Amino acid sequence: MSRTIAIGDIHGCLQTLEALLYDHLNIRHDDQLIFLGDYINRGPDSTGVLDLLVELKNQNPHWVFLRGNHEDLLIGFLTQRSSPYSGKAIEPLFLANLKCSSWDELRPEYLRFIMDTQHFFLTDTHVFVHAGLNFAIPNPFEDLHAMMWIREMPEDPAALKNTKLIHGHTPWAIKKILEQQGKILNIDGGCVYKGQKPGCGYLVACLVNDGSLVYCENVDQQP
Repeated sequence: MSRTIAIGDIHGCLQTLEALLYDHLNIRHDDQLIFLGDYINRGPDSTGVLDLLVELKNQNPHWVFLRGNHEDLLIGFLTQRSSPYSGKAIEPLFLANLKCSSWDELRPEYLRFIMDTQHFFLTDTHVFVHAGLNFAIPNPFEDLHAMMWIREMPEDPAALKNTKLIHGHTPWAIKKILEQQGKILNIDGGCVYKGQKPGCGYLVACLVNDGSLVYCENVDQQP
């Protein structure tokens, strides 16, 4: 039986991603994987993560790759679009994380992958986004910015009706993630924050078919 699996924020933690996919989940070609974004930045090997995801996308065109706020920031730098971090010295950090000295050096396959990311993905039973939805407006799917950046949402939004929302973006301790109930599920275990934020340091996957969670402790060496 094929599985639908959502994967939380990776943030350049390649070894942990490989451990989750191949050791803990034993992924198969007939699985439907949905990656929730924030593939890059902060961790030790953003380019390694992109190399793997590009390869997986080529091998599995039915898999879904959503856009996180860190991909949104990168696109903002590339297009010189304003961002919440305009004027701050984070652009050099992005470049260094991607092993570039200028945006002209960004590998074309990385650019194509990032620009092709989706803002959301829907099934009959679930909504998948990076950060969440803006339930303060009549149609939450009109607010693309909120899908990548929002932090606060109501616990049981009526707009979800009979569907559930799975998201990442806001790092939570693994204990809090495992205790969740209701229509909204956060699977950002703060993988890159091992030893920095209490209870964090886990890459989390949700097996959507039965709602179970699989998680892997960060095994990457931090820079």
